[in-house]
Amino acid sequence: IFVILLLAAVLNQYKHQRFSFKESIIPTSKVVCWTVVPFFLILIQPDLGTALVILSIAFTLMLVSGISSKMMAALMASFIALLSFLVYLHNEHFEHFTKIIKPHQLDRIYGWLSPDEFDSTYGYQLKQSMLGIGSGQLLGSGFTQGHQVQGGNIPEAHTDFIFAVIGEEFGFIGASLLMCLYLMMIYRIIHVAMHANTLYGLYICAGVVGLIVFQVFQNVGMTIGLMPVTGLALPFISYGGSALLTNMIAIGLVFSVNIRSSSYMFGDNWN
Repeated sequence: IFVILLLAAVLNQYKHQRFSFKESIIPTSKVVCWTVVPFFLILIQPDLGTALVILSIAFTLMLVSGISSKMMAALMASFIALLSFLVYLHNEHFEHFTKIIKPHQLDRIYGWLSPDEFDSTYGYQLKQSMLGIGSGQLLGSGFTQGHQVQGGNIPEAHTDFIFAVIGEEFGFIGASLLMCLYLMMIYRIIHVAMHANTLYGLYICAGVVGLIVFQVFQNVGMTIGLMPVTGLALPFISYGGSALLTNMIAIGLVFSVNIRSSSYMFGDNWN
């Protein structure tokens, strides 16, 4: 939440000015500097999932700001180069690779890439999740009638793997309905951002979009094998305290922006 507010304040100083590549260096450097600190502090805990949420917020805010598209492309290229370097270290200098990537994180990557090969160890969660979602078919097995869930085969079914419960017990229809609800919420936040009467409000909404979209994409993706397993909750669905509180505060910020941007009867605005 504070990263959203801080980066929004930093970018708000430039009044949505359209920058060239050279002019983008200073605002980009400021955003990167303020992002790197919480990113690495969270990463060394280690908590890669939440650290990636920080990057998603920063990227979304820069995307809607006046920073040059060439600068954004350069940042993406740098990120891809970093991933390529990690792959090189893994293949050629594994002893150095293990100093960067923790053993449990590497195990999750192995389990993601080869769930069948590691179905009793690293890939157990993913394998059981996919079996549960697949068995739900079109309409699902019914509320509290899921064999995988009720049999205790899916670990952390009430938190990280709650989408597997929805897929098994409510099927493709139920899972699609949930995705539509998320889509409607994101659309509404974007609508509020586009009608905000201040740039600061627009940037806050953009940061909230980055916060929620990445969590939904990562959580759903890891339960169906599209993304590696990380400890990210599904917003407003997973059982939990801090994640729910954070997302509720984020939506509260969007409400605050909206109520300060709404036009009322007779054309007066209440601030």
